[in-house]
Amino acid sequence: MVPLALPLMAGPGAISSTIVWSSRYHSWQNLLGFTLAIALFAFCCWLLFRAAPLLVRLLGQTGINVITRIMGLLLMALGIEFIVTGVKAIFPGLL
Repeated sequence: MVPLALPLMAGPGAISSTIVWSSRYHSWQNLLGFTLAIALFAFCCWLLFRAAPLLVRLLGQTGINVITRIMGLLLMALGIEFIVTGVKAIFPGLL
């Protein structure tokens, strides 16, 4: 069994931050705090997955479609922001 959803849930930024942070801070207090943060994230994901059928019944198909469109709009806004930031960096006098 391959955990395909884990990289999608955590994302490349979180995974690379985990690797860099754990290689930079070696004390047991830092690693314990880091482990607790990861465990808390995993527990929250587990709770959300367990509550998914209830949320689907509560929201209905219309609610799910609305949330999907709102998330798509937010993702589009982030993409536009990244593009504008990149264009500003390449052409500083343009914008």
